[in-house]
Amino acid sequence: MEYHYWKDCPVLTECLQCHQVIEIESLNNHLLTECEHKDKFRECPRCRESINVDEYDQHTEEKACIISKPPKAANRCPLCHQDMVPAGEVGWRKHLLEEGCPENPRGKRKD
Repeated sequence: MEYHYWKDCPVLTECLQCHQVIEIESLNNHLLTECEHKDKFRECPRCRESINVDEYDQHTEEKACIISKPPKAANRCPLCHQDMVPAGEVGWRKHLLEEGCPENPRGKRKD
């Protein structure tokens, strides 16, 4: 079971900064508040995603990101940057387990 969580579980991902395995749902929060490299990230006020400080000014000036919906309306996937509905656990389950996030290497269907 531990191997499944560490390597295969489609609701988990490895933080590319600190290599800790965390829930995809909490990746943005992890990068902004918990990661040992959190000083390298800032939250975009428009999309509410964690943006590398080296790219932050360009990201916010371009305003090309998708405007964040209220948390009660939708979840934002930090991997594919798309909103999913319904909000909450049902939306995450649908996106990560049923449909499979296209940017999640753990969630890609093996035919």
